[in-house]
Amino acid sequence: MITVATRVATFEQVSSVLHALAAFVTATRIYGADHPRGERALVQLRGLIDSLPDGTRVLADDAGLIWEGLPLGNSSAFAAVHACLRRREAAGLEFRAGGSFHTARWLASDGGGARPPADTIVLLDSLHEAVIHPHPELAERLPEFRESLALYDETVRGLESVMIAGGTQGVLDTDAIGRIARRVARSVCRHGLRVLAPIELLQQSTYTWRHSVNVFLIATGVLQSLARDEEELAAFAEAALLHDVGKAVIPEEILNKPGELTPGEREVMERHTEEGARILLAHRDLSRLCATVAYCHHMRDGGFGYPNPKVRMRPGPVTEVIQVADMLEALTGHRPYRAPMSFGAAVQTIRATPGMASRAAALDLLARTLGDLAPGANVRLDSGERATVVGPGASADAAQPIVRLTADRADQALGQTVLRDLSEAHPPRRIVARILPRAGVPDGP
Repeated sequence: MITVATRVATFEQVSSVLHALAAFVTATRIYGADHPRGERALVQLRGLIDSLPDGTRVLADDAGLIWEGLPLGNSSAFAAVHACLRRREAAGLEFRAGGSFHTARWLASDGGGARPPADTIVLLDSLHEAVIHPHPELAERLPEFRESLALYDETVRGLESVMIAGGTQGVLDTDAIGRIARRVARSVCRHGLRVLAPIELLQQSTYTWRHSVNVFLIATGVLQSLARDEEELAAFAEAALLHDVGKAVIPEEILNKPGELTPGEREVMERHTEEGARILLAHRDLSRLCATVAYCHHMRDGGFGYPNPKVRMRPGPVTEVIQVADMLEALTGHRPYRAPMSFGAAVQTIRATPGMASRAAALDLLARTLGDLAPGANVRLDSGERATVVGPGASADAAQPIVRLTADRADQALGQTVLRDLSEAHPPRRIVARILPRAGVPDGP
């Protein structure tokens, strides 16, 4: 019998299971069945599946894997699992705890044979049973999400190669940097904040450079309003992409430490601003803005922050936007040593940070662009309904604007237009979660 998950897995959990399944399939095909490498991957896979809610499902359509109505991108692991399912003519997977792994072994094998009975992995035969309550508004937008995820994947891979070259050779591929910046600037100019959708999907990842990529995308989305045209936005984006390039020369054990840094480690980490400026100034084909942003994006007024040069410097508006985007991503992202903040709490934390008073304009711009009250922002209400913000309501409470309801408590799309001032509803309602435009994934309460 096909079961239905009573609670929803996180993207990170689903991603980890699929990567472990791909590792098992790869080890089995290279080294043969029952090889120690494959068995180790199977042990890891069991632990990960046991941590999932029973009944978690992943769909395989013609283009790739989909989970909870959202495409999962085109990583090599996802592609390997997708290829296995298509080869076995299966429409998807359902994961259950505590069973055997005959199905996993059958997926990994090259031979035929009858499909094994359901165990830890259940193969789904139809798209209908593979999908659990897909987000109604997202079903029609899968091509758009695939484009955003492909752009995100390309940016991650590109930044990784740039950072490796910068750390080992001190030489950056400026052509590749320019291509990434121009492509993202073009996407922002044409499609707005859709480029931010993958950030919400991948926010729990501990990938080394994902923070830098997220800051790059957030800052580029916000900086569009400061740029005169697409070419200038691409120049701003280039500086945002390279703001943390100095981390390429920071020891990996400090860069990837799962817990908080010691004072000595913090001192080493803080050198990345000066190292980044040094690397970027050595590349004459990069704008001076890149070096300025790398050097200044952790500076604050009154001697707070770092570095603290003898000559007083004041970051410009582009640097300030990248700085607040950097702080926002750090506060709202998942870290091993603390839970993520909501968007609203992060904005208030940045505003209250010593030495950030002069960044108020940049923070206000970021809040207007991404915040709950921005017209068009998608939100979740305390009633469980979904809505789109139309504008300020009668109440001074920022969490009670006028909204257009888009889905009911059961997450079913509404077939008619319903406008409501949340302060005048009976009973009054409030925004409790923000959903990045077109992302469909809430920013927690």
